[in-house]
Amino acid sequence: MKARSFLAIASFLILCGLSAPASAANLDGLVGKGFDVSKLTTNRAGKLGWKLSKGGETYFCRMKNFGVIRNGNGLISFTSGGRTVKIDKQTYLNSLGRKEMPKGTPDYVDLKSGRVDGKVAGRCSKM
Repeated sequence: MKARSFLAIASFLILCGLSAPASAANLDGLVGKGFDVSKLTTNRAGKLGWKLSKGGETYFCRMKNFGVIRNGNGLISFTSGGRTVKIDKQTYLNSLGRKEMPKGTPDYVDLKSGRVDGKVAGRCSKM
């Protein structure tokens, strides 16, 4: 009886080890492989992000929730539905206790045109 249960457990562990977890690609890795980045768009579920394509292969990389994004001299944010909302820059800076925007705050113009890096893009899934 002990031999059967040991065999069953060993078989289960071997099968679990053989099934490799699905690994999501990232934007920096795909761009490094020569994938072209689209303008900011939405997927079928309405989520904001970028399509990356090379040959017949296409990925969709979702935009991370950044809170605020520079838009010229002002700030914007996104609703869960993908709409933009204007934010008063001075009020935002006062709430942070700062006089200037934190470094690394992305520009909306860059995001819209597809000039992005891995800091603003989340996981990428194959389409």
